[in-house]
Amino acid sequence: MSNWFQNHPIYTIIGHTVLVATTTIVFTNFVLDENKINFYKAQSESATAQINNEKAIAEQYKAKVSVLESDITTLRSNNERYLKWLGQDPKSFPSLEKEITNLNAKLEVAVLESLAKSSNDNKSSNDNKSNTYL
Repeated sequence: MSNWFQNHPIYTIIGHTVLVATTTIVFTNFVLDENKINFYKAQSESATAQINNEKAIAEQYKAKVSVLESDITTLRSNNERYLKWLGQDPKSFPSLEKEITNLNAKLEVAVLESLAKSSNDNKSSNDNKSNTYL
């Protein structure tokens, strides 16, 4: 009996090609594509976990900021209270600052009054000089 492959080589070549093509298609569809799908799913889950982590960190920072804001408010009220106490003591720096600003204001008023008085004196002396020449 002769060999069937030797009698019909075209059937063998076509059959082998179909077998290899089918095996390749099945391998790519079920193995490689599944790996890609699993990879993208893992990436998606990782990104979701990272987003949730960032949200948790943002919430922690918001809580810390609110605590710090309340601390700042408390410190400001304490600072105002202490400044009032210092303002009542006549030898303290805030009290002296107020005294200095009051004295500077009085000095400016006195300077303006003296300038006005000197300008009035100059006018009256000019009036007297003009009268003497007549």
